[in-house]
Amino acid sequence: SANLESGSFFHQKQREDAALKLRTLLFSPLLISGKWKMRCFVESDFTQGQNLTRFQAINLQSENIIPGYGSSLPEGLTRIAANCTVVLFTPFEWLGFRVAPVLYAAAGVVGNNASDALQSKIYTGLGGGFAISNIHLAQSDFKLLVGYYPQLDEHLNVSSIKAWEYSFRDFDFSSPTAVSLN
Repeated sequence: SANLESGSFFHQKQREDAALKLRTLLFSPLLISGKWKMRCFVESDFTQGQNLTRFQAINLQSENIIPGYGSSLPEGLTRIAANCTVVLFTPFEWLGFRVAPVLYAAAGVVGNNASDALQSKIYTGLGGGFAISNIHLAQSDFKLLVGYYPQLDEHLNVSSIKAWEYSFRDFDFSSPTAVSLN
């Protein structure tokens, strides 16, 4: 699936807080071995800002970019990032709970334009944990991840419990909203 967003505000005929965001999500066929199943998700992100107001910047701090990344640095006007998540679906169930081990690897760059971003330092994250589901609960899917971020001072980060982020929709038009930079 792909998601393309573009938007801008105008003040005195000048564009302000312009943003262009392109996100893609690809996934492998479901690989089956007996009662075990595995799927790989690959997500990419390109975000470009222009004429951003003060105190606004694009960074890597978003669960869909590098899961659990806790720093607002680096900052810039352009972000290019990708992550790969592998999920192993186990055949075991206990009281309606199903547990799936999750591994991820993610990388991203930030700069003041696309060519600057491609020349900048690459920030990475590696981690794993568990996705837990129970169809009898109101929030039926959640995950717990632990990540390692070699470029940060705090190399290890235990993410809080997060809702599972992969969802698929048909093509639709919705009411206009501001383009989020994260």
